[in-house]
Amino acid sequence: MVVSSTTNNSQQLDALLRNCLSQRLEPNEFFEEACRMIIEENGQFPERVLQIANNYASAFPEETDIFPLALAYLKILFVHGLIQPQKYLTILTTFDCWTHPIKIEEIASDLESYIYNKRIAVYEGNSNVLFTQITQILDWYIYSIEKIVELINENNFDEFSLVFINRINAIKHLHERPFTALIIFTFLSEHSDNSSINNNINKLQIISNKITNHLNELNEKKESTSKEDEMEVDEEKEEKIKEPSFSSKLSNFLKLIDQLIELFPLFSTPPKSNWQPCREDFIHRKYRPALLSLGSIFAIFRVIKTADEVADTFLTVGNILGMEHEQIVEDLLRAETSNICSEQREREALADVFVFIKLPQVLKCLIQRGIQRQTISKALENICNCDSLLDQVDDKKSDNVFRFFLDGLKKADVVNSKEHEFLTKKRDLKRSQNEELPAGERQMIVRSELISRVQKAKRGIDTLVPENTERLLRRLLSLGEIPIDMLCSIYCACGELSLFSSKLAALNAQAQQPITGENVSGATTNAQGRLLIFDSTFLLMARIQHVFADMRLEELVGGRLHCAFYRWTQRYQKCIEESESMCFVLSSQTGGGPSNEDSTDSSFRSNFQRNQFQAMRSQKQPFWLAENNDFGNTIETVPLIGELLLEEFSRGSPNSNEINNIFWTFSQMSCLWLCLVQWLDAQQPTIGNTPRQAMARSMREFEVKLQQQKTASEKDNKDNGERLQSLSYSILIARRLLRQIVDQRIKKEHPYTWLVGFAQRPLPALPFGRKMSLLRASPEEINEENQRLKEANNYLKN
Repeated sequence: MVVSSTTNNSQQLDALLRNCLSQRLEPNEFFEEACRMIIEENGQFPERVLQIANNYASAFPEETDIFPLALAYLKILFVHGLIQPQKYLTILTTFDCWTHPIKIEEIASDLESYIYNKRIAVYEGNSNVLFTQITQILDWYIYSIEKIVELINENNFDEFSLVFINRINAIKHLHERPFTALIIFTFLSEHSDNSSINNNINKLQIISNKITNHLNELNEKKESTSKEDEMEVDEEKEEKIKEPSFSSKLSNFLKLIDQLIELFPLFSTPPKSNWQPCREDFIHRKYRPALLSLGSIFAIFRVIKTADEVADTFLTVGNILGMEHEQIVEDLLRAETSNICSEQREREALADVFVFIKLPQVLKCLIQRGIQRQTISKALENICNCDSLLDQVDDKKSDNVFRFFLDGLKKADVVNSKEHEFLTKKRDLKRSQNEELPAGERQMIVRSELISRVQKAKRGIDTLVPENTERLLRRLLSLGEIPIDMLCSIYCACGELSLFSSKLAALNAQAQQPITGENVSGATTNAQGRLLIFDSTFLLMARIQHVFADMRLEELVGGRLHCAFYRWTQRYQKCIEESESMCFVLSSQTGGGPSNEDSTDSSFRSNFQRNQFQAMRSQKQPFWLAENNDFGNTIETVPLIGELLLEEFSRGSPNSNEINNIFWTFSQMSCLWLCLVQWLDAQQPTIGNTPRQAMARSMREFEVKLQQQKTASEKDNKDNGERLQSLSYSILIARRLLRQIVDQRIKKEHPYTWLVGFAQRPLPALPFGRKMSLLRASPEEINEENQRLKEANNYLKN
């Protein structure tokens, strides 16, 4: 069909709609026919759909399915994005059909479907927008009640009364259903404004006055009836007396309006569940997975949330589920105790610090929010009675965990000395009855002393003078995985992680440039010290980013977007998200050597391969100079080294000694190893994927050889041992990623991380690269992915 103008297009659309209605075409068929013309008409057609259908249906009053079909046509335009949510609501709520109760009910059904099918939740992801949409529907409910009161009379009462009652119940459902009640409560609590509630109460009061006036008129009319007529009672009159009069029916309406007036102030309180336990020892088992899972999320994944935010979230969710304060606190304690028992090694430090440092802060916040100290003491006593759980934790940690936790609560003034002593003795007595647990104070020192030492290290970092920077960074890398994670977790628990990471980013940016007259803020005055600072801060920030996955990269570097760590990591993440290989890009100073305007990519590549790359493979000589190199440009050369290595593996079996020599040069600057693994991860798989996997396997074999040489080197050569220690830490950070490349696994995202943000933003779309990786996955990996989705679905239901 050729469209000559917008007017012709509009006329053709109107004719098409009438034709589709007459033929009773399904909504999908209508959409296929009308989609192109609706887009060309620039969106004016949806506003005419209901009116055209209403006019068309008037000519065929006996056919009652025309208007519902038009509503279905309108809905499919909305589902496919040709109508914005706000416009869709406006079309439904402004259509004038008040003299047709059936049409009112059909529009109301679509509005309720809009709310309770959660279409409202995917628009904007903003509580203010959600509140606006819900209140728009609520206003329509109240307006329909007002119109019905104006139109209803004794003759059409049966026809309109059902519409009246349904709208009353619809308003009650907004309060009874936790989803809508929570949205309204959240908006009102954020803005501390009850004007919308008061406005609705005023509207209902006006409706109540209209019904009262109508009743008064009926009573006056009844009193004016002659006494003779009142005395005449025949059989027909007696039969009518048995039925409720019109005035009594209106009186019932008045009672329903009064109920709504009493209901509206309740919107300003958190919604509660009507479910109650069957018996005292059955403590809300139905809802326990919600708080238990929430505890794991805050302890392991959403770790940068403050204690105030954690406390508010637990109180809100617990109130929605109708739980008592004691049950909320007990589930919080049980969740975090289970975390330190079952969490994987790489996130063990997060769970430990949350329990021993942040959880006392959370409990203190709960006290400030009105939870009684006796309630917390009772919950602690209930946990103390969970012998099997605490014994399992103590056995794993070789520690009296509950006592150490109580020490933290006493220090935070959550429990007093008497409560601390009572609970400590009770737990010690139970431990003494279990012969499998190690007894004595010696075992307890393991965990408490480690955390105390890390806290002492944090105080040392906070008061660090620039001259001690090198010594501190050497010490940090020598501590290993768990103490560094624990240090960062303590910073996180204190709300200072971004401050700590931004200090690292500042050092990284300052050490990136060669020393020219000014040192790195007094931190070093020599080239090797500059290299150590740059390398160490790069690795520490990489570890923070891996462990604290919910921390934005910009927040991690504290706005220092020019530092080498930020530039490299941003580029790597972009390649992963867009499923693009990371290619070498020639800059004017890449590799540290001068390049003139005539330099090309190919000439630089051939020169690098002939000189620096050959020196790496034969003499273990680094391709950079620590004295005058910009380390940011040094890192930019990693893709070139990766491409040359991949070519070696593509040609067959390369000389393993030469390959290991190349890898060994990274011990001079260990962050390059991590960058090389990330570059290899970003390379898009090819058919067979043999060179990529072969290179990854060779890197794994180098890791084993390095570990074998590490102990001897530390004894024979202290400087060499320090370099190996730094490279070992870089290997530790990249180990899981390298293993995934070797095994061709689909990279796993942290489970449930997106669920926490569900109430604040829409669910993220599946990235294209993720879709492609699933298409290449084996049946076993697909089954594993499906299982994770089922677990997420079960979590949402709970």
